[in-house]
Amino acid sequence: MRSLPAAAVVILICTSVSTMTDGAVWSFDRLDRVGGHKTTVEGAPRVIDTAVGKAVEFDGVDDALFVDVHPLAGAKVFTWEAIFRPDGGSEAQRWFHLQESASDNRLLFELRVLEGKWYFDSYLHSDANQKALIDKTKVHPLLAWYHVAAVYDGREFRNYVNGVQEGAAEIHFDAQGSGRSSIGVRINKVYYFKGAIHTARFTPRALRPAEFLKLTGAWNPVSFPAPDGVVVQGDLYGKGDRGVVLAHGGRFDKASWSEQAYALMKAGFRVLAVNLRFDGHAKDDVLGAVRYLRRDGAKTISIVGASFGGEAAAEVAVEAPRGEIDRLVLLAHSPIDAPEKMQGRKLFIVARDDANAAGPRLPGIQNQYERASDPKELIVLDGDAHAQFLFATDQRERVTRDILRFLSKP
Repeated sequence: MRSLPAAAVVILICTSVSTMTDGAVWSFDRLDRVGGHKTTVEGAPRVIDTAVGKAVEFDGVDDALFVDVHPLAGAKVFTWEAIFRPDGGSEAQRWFHLQESASDNRLLFELRVLEGKWYFDSYLHSDANQKALIDKTKVHPLLAWYHVAAVYDGREFRNYVNGVQEGAAEIHFDAQGSGRSSIGVRINKVYYFKGAIHTARFTPRALRPAEFLKLTGAWNPVSFPAPDGVVVQGDLYGKGDRGVVLAHGGRFDKASWSEQAYALMKAGFRVLAVNLRFDGHAKDDVLGAVRYLRRDGAKTISIVGASFGGEAAAEVAVEAPRGEIDRLVLLAHSPIDAPEKMQGRKLFIVARDDANAAGPRLPGIQNQYERASDPKELIVLDGDAHAQFLFATDQRERVTRDILRFLSKP
C-alpha cells in the first residue's frame, strides 16, 4: 500500500487533541499549554520545527514544563507513550514524571547516556511496590527520534522502544489519584533532560504494539542495492534535483541525521540518509546511495560524511567516475590514503580539541586538507565534540548553516 505523503503524516500526528474516548494526547507545539492544560515554564525551553513536526526542546540545564494534572489518574491499566529525541547531556535524566499528590506513588520515563548512546528506563512506584525496567545492553544512537511506551495490563509492567519490547516484570499496581506532571525534569527539579519531545499519549488500556502511535515524519523509507548486491536501507527527504547523501558515524545510524536532512530538504535538496555496514563495505553503501539518487532524478550529488562515514565518503570521492561527486563535506573524517585524489569541492569541519586514544584529530585533518586539491575550505570550531556529536552542542546551528552555505553556493 502506498504511504501517505510525509507532510500529511506529520499533520496527523501534530493535531492538538486534549481528550480522546479512551485517553489523551499531549502535543508539544506550544509552551503555555499542553493537552489543553496550562503549563508553568521554567528555564527557556523552546518550540522548534523538526523532521516530525513541532516539538519542545530542552537544554538539559534548567528547562522544564510543569502541569497540574496526572493524566493517568484513576487508570488501573494503562499505556503511556511518547515520541522524543535524546540529544546527549548528563548521564541520568528524568525526562517525564507523573506524580500522585501526597504520596510517593509515581510513574517515570528516564534515560541514561553511556559512551555516546542512550538506554531507556521506565519506573513504576505503587505504595510498597516499585520496579524499574532497565536493560543496559539495549542502547540506541543519540540525535534520532524514537517512540517509547510503558504498558501495564493488570499483572505485568512492560516497556518498549520503537515497538520492540525491552523489559517486563510482574508487579501489583493500584490506580493512582490526582496529581501533577513534569516534563524535562523530575518533579523535584533534578536530572534535567537534553533533547526534544513531540507527543505523548495516555490510554487507560493495555495496548498492543500494533496500536501504538506511529513514528513518522518528513522522510520516506527506501531501499536500494549496493554495488556488491546487498540491499541497503535509507531515509529519503525532499524532491529537489540537487542530491545529498548523508553517511553517519560509528555510533549513529541513518535516523540520527533527521534534523540536518530536514533542513537540507527545506532548502530544496533531495536528501538520502543511509545505514552503513561496519564490515568493510560502508563505501559500497555510500556509492549505492549516490547511484540511487542519480536514478531518482538528481542532477548533482554531494556527500556529507561524519567520522567513519566520512572515511567512506572520501573513498567514494576518490574512486567514483570523474564528475559523479559534485561536493564533499567531511566532519572529522577518518583520514584516507590519497586525499589529493578526492573529486569535487571540499569542506572539512573539525573541533579544535577533538581527540581519541591516539591524540588530537586536528593535525591529521589539517594534513588531509593541505593535500586535497582546490577548491576547498577548512572550518575549525571551538570545543571537543567529535563529528556528529557537534549537533548535540551549541555549535549545531552554525554547523548546519555552514553545510547549507557550502552546498548551496554557485
